[in-house]
Amino acid sequence: MVNYYGKLKTLWDELKMYEPVLTCSCKGCKCDISKKLQQWHEDGHVHQFLMVLNDTVYETARSNLLATDPLPSLNRVCSIMVQEEQVRSVARAVDERRKVVALIAHTPARWKGCIDGKDTNMVCSHCNSTSHDLSNCFQVIGYLDR
Repeated sequence: MVNYYGKLKTLWDELKMYEPVLTCSCKGCKCDISKKLQQWHEDGHVHQFLMVLNDTVYETARSNLLATDPLPSLNRVCSIMVQEEQVRSVARAVDERRKVVALIAHTPARWKGCIDGKDTNMVCSHCNSTSHDLSNCFQVIGYLDR
């Protein structure tokens, strides 16, 4: 988001150098044309910035900003959209954690006590150790030769 804003700002600044300078025709400038022109450019930049953003992700925030009167400054809009992006990032992380927890909760009972491939619910009837049963007990089947 910040990179996108930076690129747009650079292009707008460069474009501004090529635009003709408008001057007021009234004497003593009672119409305040320079301020109106500056606001017109700012509003145009806000609209350009918001309209290129992903519809599905930023649709609500964009609609809310465009509905405000007067439009916030471009810097304020960019700040709001960065905050929106951060909130969505945190929400995605929380949602992913919930999915992991849900996956663990729905794991079959025979795997619930499994740690590192060993079933901690299993108890050997020969040596009373956990993590194996009689058919895998080294005291019964013998130890491996080294």
